[in-house]
Amino acid sequence: TAVKPDEAGILRRAAQGLLTNQVATGPGPSAAVKILLQTEAVTPGQPAVRWYLGLAAAQTNKPDAARTYWARLVTVLPPGGEEAKTVKAAMDALRNK
Repeated sequence: TAVKPDEAGILRRAAQGLLTNQVATGPGPSAAVKILLQTEAVTPGQPAVRWYLGLAAAQTNKPDAARTYWARLVTVLPPGGEEAKTVKAAMDALRNK
């Protein structure tokens, strides 16, 4: 069934939980990525979704995809803010990969 816009936040939080539980143990699960992609399709442009899609890409050794998600994310964050700095630092960490 299709995801409704009011369900997008629930899906994002579910995917976030799956990914954050995997940080110490290995790549993010494909189930989380599927949920995030569904959420992005229904409610595009959510900063948290872009962050976690980038994180999942980075964890699965897809640095170009991670940079793409994070480059789009940084454009919607307040310039010079802590979140923008965090995203830029994550992108910089991928330069050698």
